[in-house]
Amino acid sequence: MRHAAKLISTGPIRRATDTMGHPGHMLAVQGAVVVSYGIRRRPYGNGVRISPDGGESWSRPLILNDDSPVADLGYPSTAPIGPGRFLTIWYEGRGAGSVLRQARWRIAE
Repeated sequence: MRHAAKLISTGPIRRATDTMGHPGHMLAVQGAVVVSYGIRRRPYGNGVRISPDGGESWSRPLILNDDSPVADLGYPSTAPIGPGRFLTIWYEGRGAGSVLRQARWRIAE
């Protein structure tokens, strides 16, 4: 069975962030763009950056965790769980096994 997908563009990306991680997930919420990404350099972890203006400017990194023992991590996904509140879940390799970790966080007012 073949599937076809249509790419829909809503406009150009204004400015790239200066994060060293590969953005795993972008989310548009409450007029802002939320980018969650893995940090694969020491200290290993995951972070979030927020653009209130469609990508023209970006917040400083919000570090969700920086205690991962290995660089085999990331692929975060973020979902809103309430007004200004979010849940981010990511993968983390741990030798013979892997785990899913999470962080609940909020946008400061």
